[in-house]
Amino acid sequence: MSEPLTILGWPHQPDGSGYYRFWLPFEYLARFSDLRVALPDVGGTFPFTPHGDDLEIADVLVGQRWMFDGGIDSINSALRRGLRIVYELDDDILHPDSSSGLPHLFSEETQASIKTCLNLAHMVTVSTEPLAEVMREYSDNVVVIPNHAHGDLLYIERPRRERLTVGWSGGFSHLADWMEAAGPVGDVIRDREDVEFHSLGADYSRMLRSPRTRYTPWTPHVWDFWRSIDFDIGLAPMADTQFNRCKSHIRALEYASLGIPVIASRCPAYESLVVDGVTGYLVSTEAEWRHRLRELLADEAARDEMGKNAREVAAGWVIQRGYQRWVDAYEEVAR
Repeated sequence: MSEPLTILGWPHQPDGSGYYRFWLPFEYLARFSDLRVALPDVGGTFPFTPHGDDLEIADVLVGQRWMFDGGIDSINSALRRGLRIVYELDDDILHPDSSSGLPHLFSEETQASIKTCLNLAHMVTVSTEPLAEVMREYSDNVVVIPNHAHGDLLYIERPRRERLTVGWSGGFSHLADWMEAAGPVGDVIRDREDVEFHSLGADYSRMLRSPRTRYTPWTPHVWDFWRSIDFDIGLAPMADTQFNRCKSHIRALEYASLGIPVIASRCPAYESLVVDGVTGYLVSTEAEWRHRLRELLADEAARDEMGKNAREVAAGWVIQRGYQRWVDAYEEVAR
């Protein structure tokens, strides 16, 4: 009987994309598949770099956002040991924009190193089809594995506040996303004394010019983060840029899993998940942001119904059902 395949993960960071592309799926690979998996200690130093001993145990090395000479050297070292190489990516780092929060990506040397790493890999895994289209210029083996949510989110009862809570969660690279939505959202919240805005992760509340705002910074544990989401309505603005066109629906999926109706920009990422008028609304203009937010704030029954519908849709995107996509990809590249 042959030994089970060992998959060594090399995430770029311990949270965000590192969680959704490594720790979450690898948990279920370890529990329910025949693969053996290894990941760095979350409390360790990032970016993580595997040592020679790590490479000795692996059959497949999966790395996230490899770049620079260090990334190229690490891939070549693994290739010399006979490992199969998977380049994992969930952002279009070949087309950064000014709001991506990734200034190092604009250098020609960085871009060249990323393309070299892509060319060296046996497989590239990505989170969306638009991102796959970009990567197919550099690899003839690109596999789309969409982001999934943890199924236990479907059973969390979010906190309820005295005021209706309109909220958003995300990092520090979303200034352009908020440029269109901040004005109309702020107008609506200022008009209603019973409504407040909750910004979770990065704080964009000042753009709304409203006195009724709260801010919660990132928490070290992902479950504490999810339990702090207390929104009655979740917002998901996204600017129309090449970088954003390749993004996934993960923000809307987190809201949906928690039973929260969403108002989201009409864009490829959210069109893949949000059912307009059923689980939330897709909007394209400032007038639509203002109208749909007022409409949902005024209709508790609609919020409850949309939240219920959203959870039903999210149930189709849980890792407990989707981890097999990772199994199939890693077994394919090993062959």
